[in-house]
Amino acid sequence: MEKAIQRSLSIVNRGLSVSKVMIQMLYVMLKNRSRITKIPLADVDFPLIELADHGHSEASYGILNKEETQKLVNKCRQEGVTVTSAISSALLYAFSTLVNREHAERSVLQFGIVADPRRRYTPPIPNHDLCIHMSSIMFFILPTRDVPTTCAEMWQLARRLGEHTRRCVAANQILASGIFVGKFYSKLLD
Repeated sequence: MEKAIQRSLSIVNRGLSVSKVMIQMLYVMLKNRSRITKIPLADVDFPLIELADHGHSEASYGILNKEETQKLVNKCRQEGVTVTSAISSALLYAFSTLVNREHAERSVLQFGIVADPRRRYTPPIPNHDLCIHMSSIMFFILPTRDVPTTCAEMWQLARRLGEHTRRCVAANQILASGIFVGKFYSKLLD
């Protein structure tokens, strides 16, 4: 991944992309000094060293049939959003229902978005190549007090999410994140 990024960005563009991300991260951190909401999944009443004995993972999913999927795609087109933005908006709403109400007024939700950088490389890496290239963009931050309550507000949030994603992609954050991750793992593994 690191080599593909190096081939895709000149030294100047790498420096600019990383600098922009760092400045943007500082700005976001200073602007959103609110408490980050932690979704309470369960009370932990055992020593952390025993996590492997008590922890588990699970997935929850829903399936839309062909007609429901087509209705969702049509509605997204009508509203001018991507399906990903619409689903992400719904997820943010669902997460907000888990927030402790006493913290809701002064907390924020941070929503992470992962991205596949393979199409952004020069040359692009085709889908049939067996490899994992995963990157990310800046968190989308939503004050908990601004969580939508109406259908119209949900579509507005989906548009904001989509615009955030487009700005981050245009700023090369997908490739800049790969640079950060590569450096991090190099230092970690030494």
